Amino acid sequence: MNPQDKAKQAVGYFAVDTYVRSGMKVGLGTGTTAKFVVERIGQRMQEGSLKDLLCVPTSEATRKQ
Repeated sequence: MNPQDKAKQAVGYFAVDTYVRSGMKVGLGTGTTAKFVVERIGQRMQEGSLKDLLCVPTSEATRKQ
C-alpha cells in the first residue's frame, strides 16, 4: 500500500473507531477514504464490537463493498 493510501486508511479507521457506535445510522460516502471506512465498519461488525448499524450508501460502488 502506498503512503497516501496508508494515510487514508488511518483516517478512515480513526473516524470509525472514534465516532461510530452501535445502534447508529451512518451515511457512507463515496471515494478512496470512504472505502476504508466501510472496511473498518465491516471488521468491527464481524468481531462484534459494533452492532445494529443502519448504513446508507451514497453510491452503488459503496453499496457493493
